Amino acid sequence: MNPRTKNILTKLLFLLAIPLIIGAFVFASKENKKEVCQGVYIKIQNPQFSFISEKEIKDFFTAQHIIPNQTLISQIACNDLEKKLNSNNWIRNANVYIDANQVIHADIIQKNPVLRVQNRDSSGQGYYLDEYANHILLSPKYAANLPIATASSLGFLKKIWIKKKN
Repeated sequence: MNPRTKNILTKLLFLLAIPLIIGAFVFASKENKKEVCQGVYIKIQNPQFSFISEKEIKDFFTAQHIIPNQTLISQIACNDLEKKLNSNNWIRNANVYIDANQVIHADIIQKNPVLRVQNRDSSGQGYYLDEYANHILLSPKYAANLPIATASSLGFLKKIWIKKKN
């Protein structure tokens, strides 16, 4: 066969292969959208604090209409789930993603309380401060074993906290 003809045939086959490859990717993408969630895996990285439990996170996913073996992967918006989890008072950071086996993973880091503040007034209400002096509500199911400070305002404690860290 003539080298020039061989070169033309090689280039022609290459050009015909490109639409086939693109078609394969489009088909695979459409198939992924038909796949269902195979499960939910929850990892709480600091379980020594019991502000939030695996059951509560699973209940959260159920409330978001994510049911293993029923919910389509294409209906799951991981960014929205992360935002909702991060709005929880006791969660510092949530990372939600779907792996290649169509399993939803939720990696949760709870806030780390370092001090409990008890108000001086008769209300008896208190709160926790984390390592960044952020306010954390008390939990009805968990009480951290921490030093207790009494104060009438958070501003006073923040000033002390900033001086101590510097």
